[in-house]
Parts: sequence; C-alpha cells; structure tokens
Amino acid sequence: MAPAPMEQPSRFAQLRTRLWRSWKTRSLVVGAASTAVDLIVGLSALWILGEGENHSRYAAMAGTVVGCTFNFLANRYFAFRENNPKLASPAIRFIIVTTVQSLVHGQVVSFLRDGMGVPFVPSKMIGDVIVFTFAQLLVLRYIVFPKKKGPPEEPLAAPGTDALPPSPRTGEG
Repeated sequence: MAPAPMEQPSRFAQLRTRLWRSWKTRSLVVGAASTAVDLIVGLSALWILGEGENHSRYAAMAGTVVGCTFNFLANRYFAFRENNPKLASPAIRFIIVTTVQSLVHGQVVSFLRDGMGVPFVPSKMIGDVIVFTFAQLLVLRYIVFPKKKGPPEEPLAAPGTDALPPSPRTGEG
C-alpha cells in the first residue's frame, strides 16, 4: 500500500514558519526576554538601593547592562545564528552602541520617574520602546551583526511550491 500523500501546510502554518525563520522575529523575541531580565535586575537594584537621588538612574542602568548582555548573546546565537568564533569585534560594536543607548535610556527613565512621578516599571517600558525597540533592530542587523558578503540566501519557497524544506527522514516537504 502506498503511503498517504502529505497534506500542504495551511497558510497560517506557512506564515508562522516564515515569520520564525526571520531574524527580525527572533530578535524581537530576544528583546522581550531581555526586557524581562532588565526589569528584574532593575527592580532588584531599586529595592536594594532604596529611595534616593539618582537611584532610578542607577537601577535603570544596572538592569540595562545585564539585559543588554543577555540580549547580545541571545541575538548572536539565536536570532542571527552567528557561527563566527570571533567575539571581540561584534562585542565592541555592541558595547559602543549600547553605551550610548543606555545613557539616553537612563535619562529618559530618570526624567519620567524622578521628574514626572511616573512609576519605575512604566518609565522603564517607555524608555525601552523609545530607545531599544525599533532602532535596536536596525543597529543589530546593520552595525553589530552585518550580513556577510557572499552568495545570496535561497528563498524559502518559490511561488507555487511547498513552503517547507524536505524533512531529513522522508525527503518530502
């Protein structure tokens, strides 16, 4: 008896696969996880430091440093799938860019919390959106992890063909 023909994946399944293969989607997921790490460290630092002048700024910067370190490593290995064993060059670029972004971010959080009375978490989230969300994607792709010059990537699927690559076991899509 012949094996049953494999069904075409639904449009939703094709879209989900296509989105997950995109560095942009994976980088945004890493960014969300980095924000969680950032907030946990920032809130912990604020709790340890207590209320005081500039404590919001220091707590925000501490969270940002730890969150950004996680962000760099996760983006390197997960979002951009960087296999180059040389870590120094992209790390230096990331540190320079992140230092500038962290200084701006700390000022935004300090202005919102200390100057306008906005609670720490909303101040931090607003600062994250302003400083780290969309601009960060461009910075990561074009400055920190630029595409390598080489043969162009093959498209995921030609129009009218199966969107999934052959599976290793069956050779079918």
